Amino acid sequence: METPLDTNENKRLFMRAFVLFIQKCFLLPTSAANITLRALPTIFDIENTRRRNWALHVHIFLLEEVKKGKVQNTKSINACCYVMLIIYFHETHFGKDAKEPEAQPPWIRYWTGGTLWKRLEEEKRHATGLVKTGQNER
Repeated sequence: METPLDTNENKRLFMRAFVLFIQKCFLLPTSAANITLRALPTIFDIENTRRRNWALHVHIFLLEEVKKGKVQNTKSINACCYVMLIIYFHETHFGKDAKEPEAQPPWIRYWTGGTLWKRLEEEKRHATGLVKTGQNER
């Protein structure tokens, strides 16, 4: 999108487009070409984007997608894949009721780049085959 940022109206237009782009590509991705209705309220109060609870925004979207997936009996859902990957890896690595310090929130503290790559390699070799089925065959 090419918009000169010379006026306040053009700046707001750019901010709205940018916030929608970030939601569509990263926070609330869907396989559909259109933007989910959940993303639209965020562009009306564009001056207050820093005060918005983005984690809750994504969490509610994820819950809605899980509910929709259960009702439609689908094998996949639209949502933040990184968050789902962390939850899957954490629960299969530590279990649901782990007491170790590494297993306590925030989970992202444990799942750094190194631990994620190590776990991805383990997934490729054995386990569920989740990672292998998602890769393109060469």
